Amino acid sequence: MSEPLVDEVKKIARREAERIVRILLPKTVDDKLSDINKRLLLTEKMIHSASASNDPESPKKLAGTEMVTFRIQHGLSQRELALLLGSHYTSICRWEKGRFHPGTSTVQLFEGLRHMTHDEITAKLKTLGEAKDRRLRALEVVMDNKTCR
Repeated sequence: MSEPLVDEVKKIARREAERIVRILLPKTVDDKLSDINKRLLLTEKMIHSASASNDPESPKKLAGTEMVTFRIQHGLSQRELALLLGSHYTSICRWEKGRFHPGTSTVQLFEGLRHMTHDEITAKLKTLGEAKDRRLRALEVVMDNKTCR
């Protein structure tokens, strides 16, 4: 090919490439801006949720590790902690593993337990255990009376 013809093909190819870039560039820029906006919104949500968790008025999400640590510190079983919180021991297990989170009222009860001394916790556990035993004995009496008839 002659040199003038090669130069003309290069000019046409350059113009075509510039045209394609002008067409595609805004789309890729818009896509990138859209991605940046999505990331910004996610970051704002994360910041908002983090600041909400620091707000004393908002309910706190209790971590399972906090329950495990508390139980170990006070020598409590899952059943004993469940008795103190008015829950079932399987719920304690699920909370500790992070499968579920306790409700607001349970979190408030747990926070109340945290402010108690070991002796106060032991006394409360004993009282609750005795009350549970009385209810079980009363239930046994009722069941015995029903089977005797």
